[in-house]
Amino acid sequence: TVQTEPFDKLSLSDERLAALGFFGLPKDWAWLCGDLCYAVAKSLRPGFQKYVLIESDVFLAERSLTDFVTTVVGHKAEAIAARLGPSDRVKRYSKDLANFGLDPKWGFIFPISVVTPRVVDAMIELRQEQLRLVPDARLNDEAVLAGAVLKNVFSYARLEDLLPEYFGTKTFDTNPPHLFEALQENLEEYRIFHPVVPFELV
Repeated sequence: TVQTEPFDKLSLSDERLAALGFFGLPKDWAWLCGDLCYAVAKSLRPGFQKYVLIESDVFLAERSLTDFVTTVVGHKAEAIAARLGPSDRVKRYSKDLANFGLDPKWGFIFPISVVTPRVVDAMIELRQEQLRLVPDARLNDEAVLAGAVLKNVFSYARLEDLLPEYFGTKTFDTNPPHLFEALQENLEEYRIFHPVVPFELV
């Protein structure tokens, strides 16, 4: 229902996802299954070499935009995201990867991710397999993308390694939130932030 003119908009709906072969989605799929954004994007906008997902609570400083785009588009890795790969503990929404013979310590944080069409296809396959074989599994978008990379041995890179000056843990994490108005007013800011909330929401 959000108006985005003059920019393009691709909408997700139960009907559109069913047409792509996603059945039995959980009630909170719009929160849990961000990987479906990639499935819809590839189906409606085929032929791209890379697909980029940036969540709405990310602050991209204008000064960093050119470096960010040039780096992620030009890099040879098939998947790029912050902290992508194995960690030292099982992640809450990755534990069900074990049902598919995959390491539940794999994950990343989802606010910005970049993938090739082959990775999108692998995510679709894993999500559909989960819905069909283990419908009660609580795999989130991070688990599905990480699982697809692990299962198919795709090359991957971490944003904090490619652009350490923009993706530090003090600015790009899952908490605490940063205030949008303060970032917007700082014309010298060059880092990329997550999560970012407006004062009205606070």
